[in-house]
Amino acid sequence: MTKKNLKPETVNEGDFWTAIRKAAKKLAGKAIRQLLLAWNVMCDPKTPFGAKAIIGGALAYFVLPLDLIPDFLPGGYADDLAALAAIWGVVAEHLNDDHRRQADQTLCEWGFDGDDEGGPDDGDGIDSGSPSSHDPSAGSSALSIVEHAA
Repeated sequence: MTKKNLKPETVNEGDFWTAIRKAAKKLAGKAIRQLLLAWNVMCDPKTPFGAKAIIGGALAYFVLPLDLIPDFLPGGYADDLAALAAIWGVVAEHLNDDHRRQADQTLCEWGFDGDDEGGPDDGDGIDSGSPSSHDPSAGSSALSIVEHAA
């Protein structure tokens, strides 16, 4: 079937919802991976304090309930993702293979298990490595983010 011939009545509803779930999981996995990479860079003792402070500020903005665009509104995470994009140059400057492996391991533990779901080896713009151990439960609050920056 070509896209020209695609009509609403020819689309199987089950296939539609499966495709939507898969796309949502892939997009979510990519965004979560970027957040994990930023977290891992910030928590690395080798990352300079200034970089930790910048990254910590963006991550704190992501988890704090006060936003320019409230998260419960449609498109509510756009400002959170914009904050992450704004600091990505700082993250990328300090990003290494250990950070990638930690993020990939966490994604696998959380059920994101491959390229089709935004899991390991998905686009941080730099090649990913293989998984290693990481404690995803460490410091999940906004206060912990700020404390790790210090």
